Amino acid sequence: MSEHVRKQIRNAVKGALQGLGTT
Repeated sequence: MSEHVRKQIRNAVKGALQGLGTT
C-alpha cells in the first residue's frame, strides 16, 4: 500500500473521529 493512500485513509479516519467527537 502506498504511503499516499495510507495518508488519505488516516485523514479520513481522523475526520470521522472528529465529527463523532463534536456531536
